[in-house]
Amino acid sequence: MKKIYADFNDFASSGTLPLICFGSKESIAKLVIPLSNGEEIILSDGELKVIARVCQLDDGTWEARSEWDFWQ
Repeated sequence: MKKIYADFNDFASSGTLPLICFGSKESIAKLVIPLSNGEEIILSDGELKVIARVCQLDDGTWEARSEWDFWQ
């Protein structure tokens, strides 16, 4: 499962997490196999982790959706 850096302080009001911070963009750019819509990934800020599904938006950015059940 792919692991992407996430800034968990950047939640949208819809409960989704835009993957637009520098760390997220860098993680996505370094992937050997690109993300695909609906793919399940691990998001981590280096301390907390969560499983989420990603969706590519019309502007080309990615967002994550999850139940937000974190673990360390």
